[in-house]
Amino acid sequence: WSSDVCSSDLCVSHNYFWFYRESIETALERAQWSEAERYCRSLEDYASNEPLPWSDLFVARGRALAKHGQGERGADLAAELNRVASVLKHAEFTAHLPPVKAALNAI
Repeated sequence: WSSDVCSSDLCVSHNYFWFYRESIETALERAQWSEAERYCRSLEDYASNEPLPWSDLFVARGRALAKHGQGERGADLAAELNRVASVLKHAEFTAHLPPVKAALNAI
């Protein structure tokens, strides 16, 4: 993936959100932790003028899963993964729960 895909003025604004979320997911699936973090920063930066709970959630999820993928296993990470899981359930984003549950089960 390349963030250049959505760098033109022709890209519809909401496409940035989907692009960054899917890029985070792809990087996580490929164990490309620094790429996942880079896309988290990109989504966070894109939404910085008008932060959204949706983008905050997927940034937090991406960062927590990347930390877990890099070997972190502390209580703070467990708390963050539990928080993310709770928000995902409440928002009915259940398709995004399995990696979070797997990470929690591994702590």
